[in-house]
Amino acid sequence: MFKRRPFVIALIAIICSFIILPQQTIFADISDGTYEIDYEMKERSSDNTSIADGYFTKPAYLMVEDGTQYIQLTVTGTDMIKSLGVPSGSVYIINEDDENDEKIVRFIVEEDLSEPLMMDMHVVVPDLYDTEHQARAVFDVDSIEEVDPDDIENWPSDLESFATYDGTQDKDDEEKANDSLTGEEHEDENVTTNDSSSALWTVIIIVGLIIVIIAIWLARRR
Repeated sequence: MFKRRPFVIALIAIICSFIILPQQTIFADISDGTYEIDYEMKERSSDNTSIADGYFTKPAYLMVEDGTQYIQLTVTGTDMIKSLGVPSGSVYIINEDDENDEKIVRFIVEEDLSEPLMMDMHVVVPDLYDTEHQARAVFDVDSIEEVDPDDIENWPSDLESFATYDGTQDKDDEEKANDSLTGEEHEDENVTTNDSSSALWTVIIIVGLIIVIIAIWLARRR
């Protein structure tokens, strides 16, 4: 009975490692459709609300098409927010309202929406503040509510013809748009994602083997 105990412990540990650790790579399961979703901009390294939160209107719109997630939201105070970036690449300007100093923007989210999305921005307050700033967009996946896309203004079917927020792409530059959406930039990011997943499974296997070796060693001692 006692000689078998190490093997039972090892088996339980391995099963737990395969159940718990892989959950880090499981994305929030959101079906294809168009939704409203609440979110909050938080500071880069804390749960405090970022000062940038006041420049992003709520809620955001989420469209999932063939598994690809698109977020659309309105940014205010755009005379001070000179650029905006997300990990997936470019942020596209769908519509500009110069009178109200607002921009409607749209971008692809390749990460799990249940995890914070790091956003880069260049903020300039004349004679006071000029710096690169980061904040985390924290989306509340529990708040998702499906809506009719026909009720949403400025909801384009593609992004190729739109300018980017940072001005690196003009509206007539379709080649850069296609590169941004499907080119080398995304290929590199996919490699990074796959490498991270492979590394996680490697760690799981190594930990399991170590546990088995220790269990065998303990059994032989007894």
